Amino acid sequence: MALLCTALLSQALTEYFPLSAADFDHYCGLVGRVAEGNLQSEPGVRMPAPAWLPAAASHSLGLIDGLALQSFLALVATCAGLYLWGLTLRGRLAGTLAALLAGTIGPLAFLARDLSFYPVVVAGSVVLAAAVVASVRFRGVGPSALAGVAAAVLLLADVRGVLFAAPLVGVGLAFAVLRARRWPAALLRVGLLAAPVVASWFIAHAVVPAQLTGLEAQAVMYADQALRNAGESPDLLAREQAATRHSPGFVWGHASPTALPGAFLFLGRLTDRVPPAARDSQQNVELRARHLVPWAAPGLIALAICLVGLARKPWRLVALGLCAAPFLGMLWATGQVLPQERHLATGLAVLPVLLGVAAAVLAEATPPVDAGSARPPGVLSWRQALLVGAIAAAMLGLPPSWLDYQAGWRKGIVQSEPRTLLQRVKDHRSIPSNPCTRALGQGVADPWWPSRLYPRARRVLDGSDTWAPD
Repeated sequence: MALLCTALLSQALTEYFPLSAADFDHYCGLVGRVAEGNLQSEPGVRMPAPAWLPAAASHSLGLIDGLALQSFLALVATCAGLYLWGLTLRGRLAGTLAALLAGTIGPLAFLARDLSFYPVVVAGSVVLAAAVVASVRFRGVGPSALAGVAAAVLLLADVRGVLFAAPLVGVGLAFAVLRARRWPAALLRVGLLAAPVVASWFIAHAVVPAQLTGLEAQAVMYADQALRNAGESPDLLAREQAATRHSPGFVWGHASPTALPGAFLFLGRLTDRVPPAARDSQQNVELRARHLVPWAAPGLIALAICLVGLARKPWRLVALGLCAAPFLGMLWATGQVLPQERHLATGLAVLPVLLGVAAAVLAEATPPVDAGSARPPGVLSWRQALLVGAIAAAMLGLPPSWLDYQAGWRKGIVQSEPRTLLQRVKDHRSIPSNPCTRALGQGVADPWWPSRLYPRARRVLDGSDTWAPD
């Protein structure tokens, strides 16, 4: 599914550029510093752990493909997490459809072409939520261990990862106790979930600079950007910004976990202070029309069907509500303040789960004709396989439909910062002191520079071709 999203289903989103990343120089510079072993010179706003894999891969693949490889692997993990989430709630059909329908949601389908750390955040949050939900249905220790690892990855991936990790880990710990048959099993599940989280705190304390821009300060930056986009004065947030200057804000590994409630309250107050003029700026309205409005009605209908379909499974219904809440909250906040694709991707990750479970509920409303026949575990019935095939065909435009990846309502992802930075490196042909441009400049003489994984992107980046979507 990840290959299909990357190679085909994201084509309509590449109207502006085949590879994109907002603030690309931040990610590129961090990967360059990690590759050089120099992290203390410029703390910045990004945590260093997600740069480890691209930095290691950059020696053989190059920096661009190192980032692209990590984003693709993150999309694989996201699709696997969506399958597990749907499987837990309603069975194999729901899981298959949840992973499949991720390809219809633009910001998710585009993840492997996003040269940033956002795909890692999306993958960590989805796998964590799926594992927590799975701990309700499956009483073994596997879901708790998976939840702990996913939470650790999420907390090390981004300062804002705590927005998902904190509530989901809390829910996971509660389920680990409430759904265990005996206390020894409960303690084992709690330990397997908590141990990676605790370990991630010590890892972050060792590798994350203490001066890193914290959660509250980053939130002020985004609110300030929303004000500027609307032509408003950022002085409206002067009080909050002044407060964050005295403290870097919450940074996992350096701030006490007891400071989390205060950080969450700060974010709530900050969102309320963004005026309606900034929320309804032309850019925000256009972005909501691209990625939120088309899915509003299907999402609400799917949610209603899920509530009805899971009514006889109260534990699964509670798990769905508690684990979907952080995603829906993030979707609401970003949709109101700064609904850019990279911010919406995490919140929208819950949508294919709702759609997949709802479709499975409707498909199972009538008894299957092969109810009495035996089939191997994990295999879809012929009716279920037919439904999956029909939805896949609709996504591929056979015949053209609303789900078609080339449907007229789909719009492109607009960030194109990699091209700007790479063109500057190509024009100068020098090796500047900046770690990013220095790492990129090492590949200028390579005829495959800067991408082997995306040949068309290479031709656009090096100026030998102009981009137009297939």
